[in-house]
Amino acid sequence: MTTLTDWRAPLLVLASSALWGLFWWPHRALAEFGLGGTWAAFVEYACAAAMLLAYVGVRRRNGGLAGLRRPWPGLLMGIAFVLYANGVLLTTVANALLMFYLAPVWATLLETVVLRHRLRAGRIGAIALGLGGLWVLTSEGGGVPWPANLGDDLSLLSGMVGAVALLMFQRGGSGDTFGQVFGFNVFGTLVTLASIPLVTGTFAPPPFAAIDPMAWLLLPAMAAVFMIATTYGTMWGASRMSAGRAGILMMTDIVIGVASAAVLTAEPFGWRQAVATGLILCAGLVEVLAPGGMARRPDRGQP
Repeated sequence: MTTLTDWRAPLLVLASSALWGLFWWPHRALAEFGLGGTWAAFVEYACAAAMLLAYVGVRRRNGGLAGLRRPWPGLLMGIAFVLYANGVLLTTVANALLMFYLAPVWATLLETVVLRHRLRAGRIGAIALGLGGLWVLTSEGGGVPWPANLGDDLSLLSGMVGAVALLMFQRGGSGDTFGQVFGFNVFGTLVTLASIPLVTGTFAPPPFAAIDPMAWLLLPAMAAVFMIATTYGTMWGASRMSAGRAGILMMTDIVIGVASAAVLTAEPFGWRQAVATGLILCAGLVEVLAPGGMARRPDRGQP
């Protein structure tokens, strides 16, 4: 019998993904306030890591931080975030989200090839619905969902790297979510710092006098909500289900992102967007409700 506990992980991933769908809005606002994509990502990561440091001593006394002992998942998620944070500034919100959320396809392929998981009918149907939604949304004028600019390229690559990170979180176990979140922010800080000269061509920060004071109020709020709370929810839930399934549920991000962009920007929201978001929602529902869809990894440690 399905219990509330059975639904906890997928519901947490869905809720966290919905919040991530709004990330583009304050992130673009930071660019308007004078703090560009990579520098904004660096400060967001650094703020979150600093906030979490207060709790690190307690966790070390209770067994350490597995997220730092196993750095690769956090490091890869940091790389994925840097790619996405820059991609969303260089293309439309819809394109950035769509290219990123081809991740379930890569994750499912990795599961099939690396972990030798069997493709269930429900998973195949969910992927077909999700890709159908992506196709409807990006096929205007006979086009196909393929990168058309640097922002699209970065977003697509971000999804590929994120899929590998999801798989590594799954294989690494679900015991120390706090350590993983802390590692995500620590390694993300290092990755963004190293990527600054690659993206901007210099290590020189933007002129502080030119940065709107609102940016310094927005940054800690973004660190707390996105880099800590929603990241914790996503990692805790994703570590208790297959990487492909987690990726499909995370496609809720697309629905919220595209809809919010239609309301808050001049980007269109017509019949294509409505049909596509409906198909993507159905993909998530099929994945959760199909026979065997609620199977999850056992909870092997505290969240």
